[in-house]
Amino acid sequence: MSKDSLAGLLPNLEAMPPISEAALSTPSDESSFVLRPFVGPLVISYIVDDGDGDRALRQRDLSTNGLSEAQLHDRAVENLARHVQTVGIRLRPYGSLMAVLFDGDMEATLMLYPTLWTKLCEDMGDELVVAVPARDVLAVSPLDSPQGIAELRAIVKRVWPTDDHALTTQLFELGDGGWSLWKVPPS
Repeated sequence: MSKDSLAGLLPNLEAMPPISEAALSTPSDESSFVLRPFVGPLVISYIVDDGDGDRALRQRDLSTNGLSEAQLHDRAVENLARHVQTVGIRLRPYGSLMAVLFDGDMEATLMLYPTLWTKLCEDMGDELVVAVPARDVLAVSPLDSPQGIAELRAIVKRVWPTDDHALTTQLFELGDGGWSLWKVPPS
């Protein structure tokens, strides 16, 4: 695989079973997938369309292309921004929350696209709660909206685990410190 073949490289959010971050950051061999911890059970993998569909990159692809994991990540996020410019993002109010529509397959991966979150924070408030129960589902509520959070939970319940690309039942919070698992506030 040449560097030119990485032109379509994109990040991809996936759910991982609970394993240590050390296991993620120290690949066992060249055939292991390139995975980067993100938040909670979500990890970032890297995919490229090889003509026969998407292919997940392995550690050997890093050495073959002379890239570090950080360089691969940066390139994938840059390509995501270009993909957004090509496809476009649509924001749709849905009850007390906002549905984020993208390409029908990578909505959850938009958690990695900061321009979207700047806009949503301007429109909805600085603290947001997010549901990504599947790769193709991204819904957002203001942190201070009990109704919006209830609607996020209802979406998770509807989607999980029947979707072909189910991710997680957990909700996530975006605040000043970046992404974290959302914790139910004490009553």
